[in-house]
Amino acid sequence: MPMDGEDSSKRFRIEIDGEEYVVRGSSTSEHVAEIGRMINQKIEAIRSAQPNLPRHRVGMLVAINLADELYALRKENQELLDVLEEAR
Repeated sequence: MPMDGEDSSKRFRIEIDGEEYVVRGSSTSEHVAEIGRMINQKIEAIRSAQPNLPRHRVGMLVAINLADELYALRKENQELLDVLEEAR
């Protein structure tokens, strides 16, 4: 845990859709690189289906798709936790 204003997060460079971003976090560089790959794969999938879509709309659709996946995984996780609790 950081003390007295210390920052334990690391800086990472990540390229998304041809633009470089600097992000901070406590993850590994491999983790951050995988996140970048996931985002770029989503961008490419949307662009291949809708090649004339403006960049900002592609970004919004990527965000919606990732939020949908997150919601589904959280729901599945809760269901599994409920089954585990029932089994105890």
